Amino acid sequence: MNQLPDLVKINIFTTKRIRNSTDMKALLDILEFFPEFTPQKWGKDGKPKRAYARDEMITIFLTPSGGNLFFRNQKPKYEGSFPTSTSGKLTYFDLDVEPKTKEHVQRVFELGNLLAEFFEPIYGSVHPIWRLGTPISQKFSESGGISLVEFEDGGPLGVAARNWFDPKLIKLLSRKPFEDSGGILRWMDYGGLQLDLIQDPASGTFESLVSKQIEITNNLKNLDIFGDYTKILSIKSGENWSKIYK
Repeated sequence: MNQLPDLVKINIFTTKRIRNSTDMKALLDILEFFPEFTPQKWGKDGKPKRAYARDEMITIFLTPSGGNLFFRNQKPKYEGSFPTSTSGKLTYFDLDVEPKTKEHVQRVFELGNLLAEFFEPIYGSVHPIWRLGTPISQKFSESGGISLVEFEDGGPLGVAARNWFDPKLIKLLSRKPFEDSGGILRWMDYGGLQLDLIQDPASGTFESLVSKQIEITNNLKNLDIFGDYTKILSIKSGENWSKIYK
């Protein structure tokens, strides 16, 4: 199978908050970096969508109530969100893109890297989703998207197509398990570790990514950093993840 994914998701969990107009301008610069990905609509939670207006967004997005939403109605369509502030230790950024070309998929991965350098995530991912109606595609899809509440309880669900790990985690657990995992590694400018399932995950087929995900997940299992999400009402984080972040 070499069909395009139905969706490509960016999920970022971080301690970095959007606190002022400088932060907002920097984030919008990233979203406008690829012209075909510039937002077309925006809004606050529960408010009607409005036409994209950069200066207006910067002013209103900085009000602390509710989440901040942004959209594209033309190809590639997407929906994204992030809060201006949260009461907990962590905050998030997420973006769900419907790609229509291979170039769109590639751009989402490139956009993810720009966002990772900006947000310096504790954990983040880019993950393609194929809605094939099979148990294995459902399980593979789950790796790419959990909520902030779930992440605070359980930490990472598993290995996505592209992953970013916190420098603190790498320092405490050492580089070697990741170097021996079978993944493709790259050190980010902010000090975090990027782990890809294959050399170019944006071009990966469903079969190639699933196969490599199983291999790398097994190789990293003993790190005990991935959460147990089998019981949604009693999510449990990995023991080493709990020691570091709870």
